[in-house]
Amino acid sequence: MAKYELNIYGANDEIVKTYATDNVLWGFYLEAVKAYEDMQDMPVNEQFEMINGFVKRMFIGLTDDELNCASGDDVMNVFNQLMRKARSIGGSKNVQAAAK
Repeated sequence: MAKYELNIYGANDEIVKTYATDNVLWGFYLEAVKAYEDMQDMPVNEQFEMINGFVKRMFIGLTDDELNCASGDDVMNVFNQLMRKARSIGGSKNVQAAAK
């Protein structure tokens, strides 16, 4: 099992594809922390768009259509997992709040 996984579901809630990775580049963590800090002043729709962008970059090849077929809870869990990892390696106070 990979550190980060995202299932894509079909019409009958069956898993049709799974994206997975164990490798997240350091620069990606830095961008995620900065993005989380920026998100505090954004409207909710912009926050969701930013999360979409991070998840699509995290799982190479993930399309918008596939992301639309992922569980919302799973998408948020992947993003929060990324924030928790950033916190564990010295992220900011804002990242600590995100992971709670």
